[in-house]
Formats: sequence, structure tokens, C-alpha cells
Amino acid sequence: MSKETLGIFLAIIGLAVAFVLYLIDKSGKSTPVITVILLLITAGLFIWAILILPWVWTPQSSVLRIWRVSAVSCVVLLLVVRFAIWIWPPRAHPILDTEERSSNEHQKPSEPVTAFSPKDERQLPKSLQIDVKLRFVYPKEPALVITNPCGAAAKNIKWTVALWNMDLPDRNDPLPIPVSIFDWIKPHEEGGPQNLFSSPLVAPLLKPGNRLFGSASVDCPECVRGRTYVVYIVLGSGGWFSEMETEKSGDILIPKNFLKESREEYFKSLEAAVPVASRLPIAEK
Repeated sequence: MSKETLGIFLAIIGLAVAFVLYLIDKSGKSTPVITVILLLITAGLFIWAILILPWVWTPQSSVLRIWRVSAVSCVVLLLVVRFAIWIWPPRAHPILDTEERSSNEHQKPSEPVTAFSPKDERQLPKSLQIDVKLRFVYPKEPALVITNPCGAAAKNIKWTVALWNMDLPDRNDPLPIPVSIFDWIKPHEEGGPQNLFSSPLVAPLLKPGNRLFGSASVDCPECVRGRTYVVYIVLGSGGWFSEMETEKSGDILIPKNFLKESREEYFKSLEAAVPVASRLPIAEK
């Protein structure tokens, strides 16, 4: 077998390993250990496939050979890292199911049951405390607005939106809305609106009338607490959102895993967790 043929064979194996990792991630069964191992195997196969090609070693100059080896290795590693960022699961905590909530309520009836451990609020004068919130505007084309109701500027505000298209039952993942950082907002002012659905990655997954259900959150390094919201949208018509007052960590609510059965239970849990009276309609700005 020639070196060119061996290189092609190794590259094909590398693509196969990457595809297996992709399938494991989509099934919701990936773990950090499995992901790291398969990523290392993928990177090694691709680097091996490229380094055995004669083109890398043909230059007479050792400097040029070193440059080619370094260049192709860096390109492969960058592509693998980009793939890893794409498939790595979001850091969040699963929402408790009904049985777990009932068990916790039985054991600790005097404490509210939450999906997360609340962030410790800092003992600061109220005039110096920083607290940011979210609201959603524009019923036909929903967008996100960050509000700073406090007397101090809020900086490095991270907001996250995880929504599933309920009308795409075979898609396990939420819509690819990236986690974003808003630089700063002056006291008693707002940031946005932030468009959620117009990016080339999100728009092809949506049609008018699609039902979107999930969670959103906002937090900042100096905030006294994070805020978590349940969000329901009928694309082109409107929707509602509601803050989970007991959630202070600033993490989103997600299913235990992204498989269809877990998502359906997740949707039921979210709907049951928010009384109709607490649902704020998405209104014009």
C-alpha cells in the first residue's frame, strides 16, 4: 500500500470516528471522557494521515519541512477543537421531574424545592447591588431585551436561550442560539433587543407557527443573583415567558437528556411549573 493510499485510509477512519462521536452526542449519551478520547483519536488519525504524505517531507530545507509539519498539525488541531466546541454539551442542570420534586418536598417541607443551588446573595447596600433581568418583545418576531433596573452599571452580562422546536420531534438538540455576552448596560437602562432567530444556523430550522419551548437565563460576575426563565413561543403569533423566582444560579433548565421521551417530560414539567397567572405575554417593546 502506497503512502498516499494509507493517508486516505487513515483520513477516512478519522472521519468515521468523528461521525460516531457526532451520533453519540446526538443520542444524548456522550460523556466528557468519551468525547475527549474520541477527539484525541480523531486528531491523531488526521495528523498521521497528513504527515505520511511525501509533500510534507519533499523540501530540501529542514526549516521548510518543519514549517509544513507545524502548519498542517496546527490546522488539524484547530479543526478538531472547533468540532469539540460544537458538540460539547451545554453546562446546565437538569430540571427535576415530578417524582423527585415530591420526594424532596416530603423530606424538606419547610424549604422551596429548586432545580439549582441558589447563588449566595452578597451583603451590599441596595444602592450598590447589581441585578439584571430579561424580557421578550415583538410577538411576531420575538427578541430579547436585557434590563438593568439598578443604580450601578452592569458589565459582562451573559445570557443564554435554550429552545426546542416542538414541531421537529426528530431533532434532539435545542436551536443553535449561541451563548452571548453583553458588554455593559448603564444604570436604569436596557440592552437590545437581541435577535434570536435570524442567524443562518437557526432560520432554516423554523417555520411560521412552530412551537418553541425551553428556558433562558441571565447573569453577570457582579450580580447578586442570576435569573432563570421559562419561555414559550409560537413563531409569528406570540408567546409568553415567566421568571422562576426561586432559581438564583442563573443556569438554564434543560431535560435530563435530549432524547424524545425526556424532552416530552421536560415540556410537561415546564408547563406545570408556571401557573397561567404568572405567564407574561410577549408584547411590543
